[in-house]
Amino acid sequence: MLAVLRTSALSSICLCLTVLGVAACGDDDTAAPDAGTSKDGGASDAGPIRLPRRDAAVSTSDPIPLCDRSDPLGCGPGQVCGVVIRRAPTEMQFSIYTGCVDAQRQRAAGDPCDPHLTSGVPYSAPGLQDEVYLDPCAAGLICAPDRAVRGGASCQPACSSGLLGDSPFGCQSNTALCLSSGQFVEFCQESERCDVQKQTGCRPGEGCYLRPGTDGKSLLAVCRALAEKPIANGEMCTGSYTCNPGSICLGPVHLAPTRWQDADIRCRPACSGGSDQDAGADDDAGVRGNCRAPAQCAAFSESGLKLSSIPKPPFGQCEP
Repeated sequence: MLAVLRTSALSSICLCLTVLGVAACGDDDTAAPDAGTSKDGGASDAGPIRLPRRDAAVSTSDPIPLCDRSDPLGCGPGQVCGVVIRRAPTEMQFSIYTGCVDAQRQRAAGDPCDPHLTSGVPYSAPGLQDEVYLDPCAAGLICAPDRAVRGGASCQPACSSGLLGDSPFGCQSNTALCLSSGQFVEFCQESERCDVQKQTGCRPGEGCYLRPGTDGKSLLAVCRALAEKPIANGEMCTGSYTCNPGSICLGPVHLAPTRWQDADIRCRPACSGGSDQDAGADDDAGVRGNCRAPAQCAAFSESGLKLSSIPKPPFGQCEP
């Protein structure tokens, strides 16, 4: 299931395969769209990119046959199923898919890597005439954005929404989000477990936001760049990171997330319980303590979402 890449500009970091190679573009490496689906549309609210596929482009007799990363026995002895970047001599664009390649010395989890994949050493195999490059990370990993390493990328656990033609698979950790960076890199990123009320645990210029996990069954506290034009409390919001810090883009907690309608999802201040007319914070700045009367603090536990990965549960959000 060969996917032909199209150049695209996103608000998140993106990797653009062109005739000149793979280049990083964009200006925000922390707000990538979710590879999975969620009610709020994903981390950057752009949703996953749908790539066109050429199902018959790779045959079983090809030097790099198709494989499925979810199948540990899908390749022959001494081979692994990896991400393949490929271009025929007569083609102008690179294509990308998952194929069986010879196992090589690859980078381990957390190792720095070069996201400009076509700057590496070309891969060769008997009968192969195309120009081919491989992701430098070991099986089960992929080179993805990482703010904590020099160069901005490291080998991180891979996940899949099925964009490359293989079977979808999620993250093994239930405190990680499956994110995408650009047109094919899908990876697992652990939540920072920051404090939404106190706005601690994130870097300067970031806010701590609460959002549903990729599995839709839990709440995760994550750090993201502050919204340029945050949405005011009480207004409908378009994504987990669009409200003011200290406020949350969710539906009413007395309803399960599967019952939320678009009109239900609004920016609401986080709260610790009770009601306080003298909270002392502007409504548009987010109330980080108790709620303003007549609003009450509705506990997140009412929604049925798991709270084990956010600090000091239970707490909730201010609702009328």
